[in-house]
Amino acid sequence: MNCISLDLEHSYQLSETSILEATRAAIPQTKYTGKIWWNVACDLAIKKKKYALHRMKRARVPLDVIIFKRCRAKARRVILEVKQSSWENFCNALTSNSKLSTVWNVIKKFSGHHPREFIPSLRQGSTTACNNQHKANMLATHFQSVSSTSNYEIAFRRTMSSLEVETLEAASEITLKDPQLNQLFSIDELQCALPTTKNSAPGADQICYKLPKHLPNDSLRVLVHFINSVWATGALPTSWCHSIVVPIHKPTKPAHLPSSHRPISLTSAVCKLMEKMIVSRLKWCLEYCKILGMPQSGLKNRRRTTDHILRLHDTVQKSLANRHHVLAIIIDLEEACDMVLLFKLVQMGINGIMFNFINSFLSRRTCQVRLGSPLSSTKTLENGIPHGSVLSPILFTIAINDLP
Repeated sequence: MNCISLDLEHSYQLSETSILEATRAAIPQTKYTGKIWWNVACDLAIKKKKYALHRMKRARVPLDVIIFKRCRAKARRVILEVKQSSWENFCNALTSNSKLSTVWNVIKKFSGHHPREFIPSLRQGSTTACNNQHKANMLATHFQSVSSTSNYEIAFRRTMSSLEVETLEAASEITLKDPQLNQLFSIDELQCALPTTKNSAPGADQICYKLPKHLPNDSLRVLVHFINSVWATGALPTSWCHSIVVPIHKPTKPAHLPSSHRPISLTSAVCKLMEKMIVSRLKWCLEYCKILGMPQSGLKNRRRTTDHILRLHDTVQKSLANRHHVLAIIIDLEEACDMVLLFKLVQMGINGIMFNFINSFLSRRTCQVRLGSPLSSTKTLENGIPHGSVLSPILFTIAINDLP
């Protein structure tokens, strides 16, 4: 493969004709990175545009703005020409022996559509769901049954009821570990949380992350004021407690069973933005007050969950060398009870506004399962932490912190 190199310091001297000539020369040099038509010329044009963008942001000169717009327009033309040429080459290579499925897959990739995972007919007992509407209702009923309190034994349910009363009473009496946890949010915290967001699918309110990212400072102050009103009262909007569930098939599990699908919750983007700010405060409190135990590696600075795998590997190697035995106990936790979690928060010295928000966040949750366009009926979730929520990992870490 012939490589096309360009010194970005002199990238402005490259004319439009040179870019198009480089494009035509690089058309066969296709990189299969998800976009079948992408090649070196596209990388070249994108690098020019990025360099012009960075220079425009640094200098803030009107001429740099004009140069950036020209580079952006050239990049669009290069990508369009490469895409058209790649499509022509693909069509010329088609024969009577070409598979129809391959042709349709390429057409979908060119159009930007990615095939969704197909869920076959679901069976639960003697009931079979064939169309998407019936499948969505069956999955929603299954997810509701998993979070139901009726799954617990009667004795444990009694313990939960008494524990709930004791937890709420103790929350008002303990001394807060870090008073900064319950302070109102500032616009600086919101602006720090915005760059960490990704263009994920929106929740039921259809508000995506792009909206707050493009808001001016005055609108961001209004958004912070709204978040602080929710934060101070602990009363979450109804749409924040509702989630659209997208079922994902678990590998190696039979696809016709509802229990073989993992519920991924699509929640409100504004709520997740607030959760990011809450997670930052919780992480600071857990690290500063040294609340998390030493064996805990999740959500710790300069620590990773792979540390335990390396530690286990090291222990096994040393034991094999010394002819000793190693016993490993691996526990798979499927559900986390919210009242046990609240009890752990009280034990850690977290109360006040933070405690009230998490309590409201875990209460009155509802969901609907979406398969394609059909939505299931609304179901109530009694226990558990939403899969896909920003708060879920740190709340789960708190719940299992004293397990060792």
